[in-house]
Amino acid sequence: YPRETVAAFYGDLRRRLGELPGVREATLSHASLIRAGRSHPTKVNGVATQRTRILYAGPRFFTTMEIPMLRGREIAETDRAGAPRVAVISDLFARNNFGDADPIGRQIEVDGSLRVADAPLVFEIVGIAANTRYGGLKGESPPVVYLPYAQVPASALGAMTYALRTDGDPQGQAGSVRRILRHAE
Repeated sequence: YPRETVAAFYGDLRRRLGELPGVREATLSHASLIRAGRSHPTKVNGVATQRTRILYAGPRFFTTMEIPMLRGREIAETDRAGAPRVAVISDLFARNNFGDADPIGRQIEVDGSLRVADAPLVFEIVGIAANTRYGGLKGESPPVVYLPYAQVPASALGAMTYALRTDGDPQGQAGSVRRILRHAE
């Protein structure tokens, strides 16, 4: 399926889940924070970054997951195919690769399976998020780059993980969520 079709399907499902009574926020990513995302060759100013993980995420990801934004903005509805490619980076990624310099407005080059027309994709940094547990509950978390799922090639997307922030017991939403998923087309 074309990227726009895949992104629209995932976005519509996120919207429908977010409209459930008692759901305050809904988002998605290609992996959970504990399972962790992918590793792709990543460069800043032509220099390879170390241990960087990539997570494809949806709008309101940081709000839903309660990850504070330290500077800039989070991924938005407008960050879709055809719009300028953007990225949010973890504070650790910022410190490791920019030191005391301001990374907002700078670019990240992501290679590997994110190549298009035999060239790496370039994303502009629009936000810095607080570090969070990533890739397990023990050990050090790696530097992370968060990319809008709607701006990566459809071939890079597989199953998505949805996260809901609810009022009250989240288990109370299970039946409604299952109904929406069963009817997803």
